[in-house]
Amino acid sequence: MQKSDKTLLKATGWIFLVWGFATIFLDVLFLMLKNVPADALWVQTLAGNLDMMAISVVMGCLEILAGVSAIRWAGKPKKARTLMYVGGTLLLLFLLEAFAFYTQNGQFYWLRMVAGVICAGLLVYGAYREVE
Repeated sequence: MQKSDKTLLKATGWIFLVWGFATIFLDVLFLMLKNVPADALWVQTLAGNLDMMAISVVMGCLEILAGVSAIRWAGKPKKARTLMYVGGTLLLLFLLEAFAFYTQNGQFYWLRMVAGVICAGLLVYGAYREVE
């Protein structure tokens, strides 16, 4: 393991931590406003659409969990394999979330999907380098 691997894991951990809280905050904010479409950068639901709201809030919680795990477990090779599984699961969930939004609204949310896949990929890569 190199210092850059630990730094990569901590950086992606902070990204996921902030991203998760922003997702949940914006979802709750737009649910309270109800008249404003929540087509923001992180939140791709329509206010009042509780199915998509629930998916987005669950993803926000998983992003927070992944962020905290990456920050705490950076530099611990025994935990790195678990981080690889967490990152791989997030990769799949971002793709499934994009598909769910597509079937619900008929639109792909490319920015969220691409950013999520890149960040989760970096998490897997950093954990893989730490396992080596």
